[in-house]
Amino acid sequence: MKIGTKGFIALGSTFILTTCVVQPIGYATEITAPSKPIYMVNKGTQYFDSTSGSISFTRSQNGILYLSDAGGNQLMAFQGNLTSTDHDAVYEITKLDMQDPTRTFFVINVTIGVHPMNTGFWIIGEEGGKWKPFVTRETLGRAGYDLSLPQRLSIVATGDEAIYLTSKHEGMPRPDQSMAQAPLTTVFRAGIRWDDSKHNFNVYSLSENSSSSATSSSTGSASSSRINQYSPRMPMDQARIGGIGIGDSIDYVKSIYGEPTYVGQRGKNYLYDGLYAYDMTYGDSFKLSVVENSDGTEEVIDIASTANNGLAMPCGIKVGSSIGEVYKNFGMPWRINSAKSIERNYVYRTQYSPKVVFTTNQQHTITRITIIGME
Repeated sequence: MKIGTKGFIALGSTFILTTCVVQPIGYATEITAPSKPIYMVNKGTQYFDSTSGSISFTRSQNGILYLSDAGGNQLMAFQGNLTSTDHDAVYEITKLDMQDPTRTFFVINVTIGVHPMNTGFWIIGEEGGKWKPFVTRETLGRAGYDLSLPQRLSIVATGDEAIYLTSKHEGMPRPDQSMAQAPLTTVFRAGIRWDDSKHNFNVYSLSENSSSSATSSSTGSASSSRINQYSPRMPMDQARIGGIGIGDSIDYVKSIYGEPTYVGQRGKNYLYDGLYAYDMTYGDSFKLSVVENSDGTEEVIDIASTANNGLAMPCGIKVGSSIGEVYKNFGMPWRINSAKSIERNYVYRTQYSPKVVFTTNQQHTITRITIIGME
């Protein structure tokens, strides 16, 4: 990529160019429904069309996000306010189109941690042929957003003339509760409208005294499930434990581990067209489910590791690792299942049918890794 410096603006925790001020609501033009957000968790580039042409966002290995034009010239850089851990940052980028006049903006929301905490927020667009921020985290602070309080900030609704934000603070559950029962309190709500007469956004608080109470829907009396349809898919070459993956032959497994400690009874598996299947175990914590194909070959269809037995995924994650390591490697999960017990299941989709499930205890330590071939 060709790297240039023309028009480059650095946006970090200590120096952020802010051009928007909180003003009374003025004339607002129509904002179309925003596009689905793009999540950038690992190093890579995403391309978008804007008013003046193609642009790209690139997330570097160290967690800094860069905006570049079609020629590869870097125009802006984005970095959260927790600089020591920016390599763990997740960038949520939402394209925002406006009509009459026609303009394109991008909402950038950066979070960090297993329980996403906002560390940066920008709405950027072009003005006079140059890209600049119109709204920043500090802009929200002047509208009543508490910059010192750990919060989850998200776009919750859109209207014809505005977008709306909500922010929630997650408290700690009681010692006898799981993290799924952590109380959530809505601490900030705001609307953002474009004022064409001022060529700027107005940010106005919708909170009553900047605080409105709400709690998590998880009460502990029943299981709950949350789905994140935009989560990235795990590469299949990472969906392996101890060198074994879905579809590997049993001859290959035995070439590595020898004969199993235990072999279960054969029975029909109707997920696999009624083929015969059985379980086999190495030691007391590495279990494989096997299907017998019609041609006589046998292959792995499910894998489970239930102890810190030294068997790891290619990225190094194993039973005993923190769920934070999973977020760092694979981003936010597709689904989180929680129940009355202290266990919590983080489910990741792969590039194909198999799914990977990480089960954790109350200390957010992985107690079980399961790779499911089909469900």
